[in-house]
Amino acid sequence: MKILINDINKECSSYRIRNARINRQMSQLQLANEMNVQYSFIAHLEDGTRTPSWATIRKLSIALRISSDYLLDLSDDLKWKGK
Repeated sequence: MKILINDINKECSSYRIRNARINRQMSQLQLANEMNVQYSFIAHLEDGTRTPSWATIRKLSIALRISSDYLLDLSDDLKWKGK
């Protein structure tokens, strides 16, 4: 299945980013530092004013140790299968 970045539901992805971050007991600042981005960028992703790029989804997945499928609303499974 091919998914275009414009097909990502902002509301769903913002909720899932926030939920995963809280689940990992991380603050927005900690996540921003882990991803090497500004704190405000994480805030914008979580409030839905920014749509994550594919690179951002990958960084979020690695930093939060969760499945990118979870962030894309393709799965409810938070389990990370990366290294």
